[in-house]
Amino acid sequence: PGWTTSRDLISDLATELEEFGIKLVLYLASHLIGCPGGNRDDPNEFCEEEDWLKSHEWSHKGSLPPRSSALIAADNIAVLTEIGERYGSKVAGFWLDGWDLVPETYPEIDFKGIFSAAKKGYSERILAFNRWIFPTVTPYQDYFAGEFDSPEEVDIGLNGLGKYAPGKDL
Repeated sequence: PGWTTSRDLISDLATELEEFGIKLVLYLASHLIGCPGGNRDDPNEFCEEEDWLKSHEWSHKGSLPPRSSALIAADNIAVLTEIGERYGSKVAGFWLDGWDLVPETYPEIDFKGIFSAAKKGYSERILAFNRWIFPTVTPYQDYFAGEFDSPEEVDIGLNGLGKYAPGKDL
């Protein structure tokens, strides 16, 4: 409360871009969504910034109250659903960044549920989980984020997902 702007920047951008035939894809550092140790049912309770940042650093894993894979997924699903239902086809896609360590930290993460939430309000919306230079670990994405250390050496077939990987024919 009191932290939001009256301007709807996403709608404004989408409307202006549409005039030029350009589709809007939103970048979200969605691995940072949520409040470890906080009460997400109380909008007046905020995380301490230091705890929030530490909870997303690999070196601090285990130093804060653990968050379940289900809670991480639920937070992402809630945000993506809200954006999708609010903007419909104005948002053509999502680039979800920071997913290089999520599967290792939360091995039971619900990729399918997050993927489904990303489609709310517009079934044609595209989604990528950016894994940095690591191989893809889920078939539940529409495009490959494309960050490679050595593109000529990328083996899209790692983890048996080659037949699903959006970038398999690169």
